[in-house]
Amino acid sequence: MKISRVQLIQKLVRKRYKSKRPTAKQISEVIHAYKLNRYTADGKKRTREVISKHMAKALYIRRKIMMSMKKRATKVPYEGYTLPPSSEKGGQFVDFKRIIERKPVKVVKRRKKLE
Repeated sequence: MKISRVQLIQKLVRKRYKSKRPTAKQISEVIHAYKLNRYTADGKKRTREVISKHMAKALYIRRKIMMSMKKRATKVPYEGYTLPPSSEKGGQFVDFKRIIERKPVKVVKRRKKLE
């Protein structure tokens, strides 16, 4: 799986802080925690090999966290589902025609008090 340094940082930040839009401080903390800096403290550019080595470590840690997360229980479809009594032979059913033709219920209007 090929992943860029920026994508890895985004995923690690989202995992740690669980926010859609992390702050610059949070991103910086993740970069320093996993040593994903492009430059050293004295200003020299780090080599691609060193950065990719630390990226591999961060990916390994991220995968390890994902594997240790609790698996969700899968639900069996229609578990505990029973048919309604109207589906039984000779059972009572809803007569929609009678419901449509019944007398409409009067709606009480609320009035505002004028003060």
